[in-house]
Amino acid sequence: MISVAMDQDLYGILGIKPDAKLAEIRRAYRKKAIKCHPDRNPGNPEAERQFKEIARAYDVLSNEDSRSAYDRARAERTRPAPPPPNYPVADIAVELDLEGWELRNGCEKTVTVSKSRTCPDCLGSGHLSGRYWEPCALCNGAGCQPCGFTGSLCCARCWGSGVDRDLTTIAVLVPQGTPPHGRRRFVAMGDLWGLRGPFYIDANVTFKVQRPGLIIR
Repeated sequence: MISVAMDQDLYGILGIKPDAKLAEIRRAYRKKAIKCHPDRNPGNPEAERQFKEIARAYDVLSNEDSRSAYDRARAERTRPAPPPPNYPVADIAVELDLEGWELRNGCEKTVTVSKSRTCPDCLGSGHLSGRYWEPCALCNGAGCQPCGFTGSLCCARCWGSGVDRDLTTIAVLVPQGTPPHGRRRFVAMGDLWGLRGPFYIDANVTFKVQRPGLIIR
């Protein structure tokens, strides 16, 4: 009976306050039941519907156990959901390949991420420099493919491109029951180029399928 009336304001149906005593509940029920009784309203389906609704509200609220259960569910239903934490959102997405137990139980996944930056060794020139440009040992400054036809020694960090990747490691907090596929938003911890956790990060989740090893006979 409670499950049927759980989505209704039973106190409002009887016209009483939530802290009403049992005697008040009985008086309110009798007053409304007499007014809407089918015998006084023959052929009136609306009065019959109201009478059943009043009787259902009285059945729940006049019983101590069912009233307590209704009050708990009513309080839970009307309680506002807590606002999400106001974490910053990282402007980067990661790939998470998770196993079944990680999806089911939750886990903390360490991820290495990178972004492009000016090479700190050659300062973007693509070549080693000191007081003087060092000529390429292969072409002696004439220019060839290994040195980018510049005649100078190529930077070993960026291979002459002038840019490389800045790497950093963060920990992504995967909650219990995460779906095995799709793009999700998780909380992450760590130092993401000045953005210190906790912060939100988007991740593309895939399910890691365990495959048996190849047996060679």
